[in-house]
Amino acid sequence: MNETIAVATDGSAASNTALRWAAREAEIAGDRLLVMHAVETPIPAYTGYGIDVGMYRLDVPALLRAARQLVDTAVAVVRAAHPTLDVDGVTERGETGRVLVDLAKGSRLLVVGAHQHRGVVSDAILGSNARYVLHHATTSVAVISPVESVVEQNPMRIMVGVDRSPEAALALKWAAFEAQRWNAQLDVIHAWDYPYVPLGVAAHETRSQIESEASHELEQVIAAFRNACPELMDVRLNPQLVCGVTSAVLLDAASRADMVVVGTRGRGGFRSLLLGSVAQQVTHHSVTPVVVVRAG
Repeated sequence: MNETIAVATDGSAASNTALRWAAREAEIAGDRLLVMHAVETPIPAYTGYGIDVGMYRLDVPALLRAARQLVDTAVAVVRAAHPTLDVDGVTERGETGRVLVDLAKGSRLLVVGAHQHRGVVSDAILGSNARYVLHHATTSVAVISPVESVVEQNPMRIMVGVDRSPEAALALKWAAFEAQRWNAQLDVIHAWDYPYVPLGVAAHETRSQIESEASHELEQVIAAFRNACPELMDVRLNPQLVCGVTSAVLLDAASRADMVVVGTRGRGGFRSLLLGSVAQQVTHHSVTPVVVVRAG
């Protein structure tokens, strides 16, 4: 395809894990890899408020040289592991989140690392830069857990959460292309929840009706996908209807997958609303790589 996968690096263990994941992804997809790093320095405008930034005694040229060396080292490591991969690096001065979003525009995927919280594997959290990227990036974003996941299942297992929304349809298509690249099994999961039913109501009938409607919705989603994407007919789909809160269902399924794909309920121009609640829960708590798919 010759598209670009952009990955952020800062030399930390979390970003190194993300770098390795992004390199494998770029190689299997035939994409170019762009390694990015932002250099943040004090804002000169503070001098207008009587703050002497000279007190920091920062050697900005030296910082930029060190940043370039960091990126060059990361690029060299990737080239050694993936000799045929087209990889390049870039550094830019500015606020990290904004720089990453700007540099990644037009990329197929922006990859960032999560951080392990207090050594507890099950509680991987997002740093401020990863959160900024998730809310503001115009491209799809992959969040990589600090617990490195090397593909060991055979076949590889990819999981995608779906409903009848356009965002979920886009996530399913992205996941199917990914499954085709990796020759992976694709678990298509639709969660339905059983609400509280007052006494005196035939609960079994209500539950049965809700489950039947949810099953029909999943069938419609699969049928619409097959009709819209005939080029992906060879992808092995494993539809799963699961009762439970969507985020909890996806997180449970994620523990048995190599990759999780979700859509986002982004609406309008409010950047803080670009990430839906399910995507937020999954990206904040999954120890499996999570891809949040966006249009464009």
